[in-house]
Amino acid sequence: MHLQSITLEGYRSAKPGSPIILGDLGRFNVLIGPNNCGKSTVLRFLEVLASRVLESSDVPIKVPWKDVDRSWWWQGRIEHPIKATLLFSGPIQTQPLENTAPGAFEHDQMCQVSVEVRATKPKEPEFCNIIACADVYRDGAWHPVVRTSPTEPARCEYLNRMGNYTQSSGTDACPYKAAGMELVRSWAMTTRFFDPVRAIDRNAGRRGLVDGGDLLKQIRDQQVDQREAIRFSEFREQLLHELNTLIVGPEAGGRIKHFEVKGEDPLDLYFEREGGRPIALEYMGTGIAELTVLMADMLRNPNIRQFYLEEPECHLHPRLLRRLMARLRSQQDTQFFVTTHSNAVLDSLTSDDRVYRFGIEHDNCTVVRPCRDFIEHGRTLDALGVAGSTLLQTNCIIWVEGPSDRIYVTKWLNQVLAAEGTTFIEGSDFSFVFYGGKVLSHFAFAESGPNDFVRVIHVCRYSAVLMDKDLPGEESEEHVRTTKARVREEASKDPEHRLALFSSGREIENDVNIEMMRVAIAQLLKVELGKLSTLVLPGKRRYPEEIVEHLGLVDEEKKRAQRKLEDKVGLAQLVTKNWTTTATVPPYIGELVRFIRASRLS
Repeated sequence: MHLQSITLEGYRSAKPGSPIILGDLGRFNVLIGPNNCGKSTVLRFLEVLASRVLESSDVPIKVPWKDVDRSWWWQGRIEHPIKATLLFSGPIQTQPLENTAPGAFEHDQMCQVSVEVRATKPKEPEFCNIIACADVYRDGAWHPVVRTSPTEPARCEYLNRMGNYTQSSGTDACPYKAAGMELVRSWAMTTRFFDPVRAIDRNAGRRGLVDGGDLLKQIRDQQVDQREAIRFSEFREQLLHELNTLIVGPEAGGRIKHFEVKGEDPLDLYFEREGGRPIALEYMGTGIAELTVLMADMLRNPNIRQFYLEEPECHLHPRLLRRLMARLRSQQDTQFFVTTHSNAVLDSLTSDDRVYRFGIEHDNCTVVRPCRDFIEHGRTLDALGVAGSTLLQTNCIIWVEGPSDRIYVTKWLNQVLAAEGTTFIEGSDFSFVFYGGKVLSHFAFAESGPNDFVRVIHVCRYSAVLMDKDLPGEESEEHVRTTKARVREEASKDPEHRLALFSSGREIENDVNIEMMRVAIAQLLKVELGKLSTLVLPGKRRYPEEIVEHLGLVDEEKKRAQRKLEDKVGLAQLVTKNWTTTATVPPYIGELVRFIRASRLS
């Protein structure tokens, strides 16, 4: 049961009549924007709603005014009710209705919940009513089961079997209320809200959010309870695995091999690394403590289906943050809502995730814009204060001579990655730039040089260049032209961020699997494939000359064939169209894959 959309008005920065709308929610939802722009407004409202629902057994929930926070209302104006509509997507488990009760809580695999928070007397309120109940779909529309009386705001009305509203809330008159309440309660029981500041030595106080303040006591109680020995051993093994995967990595040394809660007042958690002595968590850094709080709580609450997490980047290195985001996404059947100021969180998103950009407009009113296209994602970086010099538009740039090179390299990259079961995203993991033959002489792979050179590494920190060797395949790269030798030498000074590659043959076309090339040439020149069965391209001369010589073409036939073969893009398209996964790829593609992967910094 995941949230599909949220509409909220009247609560904090959500002005009455100008609702915050989060539509088309995904499994992983990121809320970004400047400080004090309303990102936490949605999460705070849902937390208040869930906690009040779990504390009550009836609708409306009557909260004494002394227990009410006036700041719930927009600018403290309690005369305006707080209203919200929550739309959930299935699978939705609902209690069956009586046969005599028309309608259903689910329609088109959706369920709708209406919420209203209203002060009973705007001038001298005694309490506030919180209405939170699933709507019923009947007669072609959604109908709230419980609503505020239009004539007496302190009273509620209930939907009866006939589709009318009465002041009787009994089961006979309103057969929907009990099941509608239970549906909202089942959602609230599967939510988890984390405090913005998480540590093992603090307490969130009256807000009651998960902050780690009681974590050590929970672990200690299970640790000393002999009846819990097996479960505690499993929990410890799982937590150590999670922390080692996030902090250390799968193959690095210095892994954490044991932990134990010690002391009485205060308690402390001691970790022991391989080859080291036990060390208290408080001395391992705030970031490690935060990860411990998050992962321990998730492991101890496997039935939670919605996590609400504010600013996970607090105290975490960007690389560790990316690992954490990947770990959260791997949690099956779970929905996440994350507020952040970090571009590292955005760096970890996929096309299935959702980003919502928050801002403040007139009257200190929160506005929300979904970020679905390239322009909006650029504005997202603006909202985070990330300039182009801070976060480049792509992780890695591959400089190639022309568009045909891009076609071949893309096909080869995809084949290698498919064999590994992984993918790269063009435009995010890498992008191509064409340098156009002799124009390469105007580029430099060095940090400094003549002012008339374009310094490639200033365009992108991770830059690779693929150059035609322009020599027969058997000849060494040592004999390449002066410009290409200079680029190779400049790249060698920083191999972590620069990579210079040469084609194995004279040109990139000479590196194409010869069987695939024969099929493409036959289609391009409209000749029988059998005439090309012995064709090889050793690169003694350029490939068009070697092909027409093999076919024995002369005069006008030779000229027409050469013109067609000079269409490198057309030839490349035919090659890739007929490509098979059994075809070999050049060895330097493996180097390029490793380089692009390193540019991810994850």
